[in-house]
Amino acid sequence: VLKSPEKIYRDPNDNFIVCDAGNKRLVLYDQYGGYQKQIQNKIFSYPVSVVFFQDHYFVLDGVTSEIYVLDKNGKYLSTISSLLPGDDTAMLKPSDIYVAEDGKLLIADTGNNRLLVCSVFIEK
Repeated sequence: VLKSPEKIYRDPNDNFIVCDAGNKRLVLYDQYGGYQKQIQNKIFSYPVSVVFFQDHYFVLDGVTSEIYVLDKNGKYLSTISSLLPGDDTAMLKPSDIYVAEDGKLLIADTGNNRLLVCSVFIEK
């Protein structure tokens, strides 16, 4: 049962990912609404938004103000701090994350009343 669902994201394969914030997890459904799997990790406090980009999940946490990077199978890889490189102000109560057509990551930093535009570099 979902508890405090925050965001629904449609991935490139037409699956739906629900940020089930109240249960500290992501829930994946197929294009017909059929349950596929859940992604839970003890690091999640309150996942409010997610995007799938360059074969990685980027999960935005509304409580810790961090971004968790997971591989395409949902395995935790790393954490992006609330204080992004090159910025002097840590994110505060971020509410949404989006990938623009140019590959930049956009983050709604609600607590600081701003939109962050970030480049993403993934080591291979």
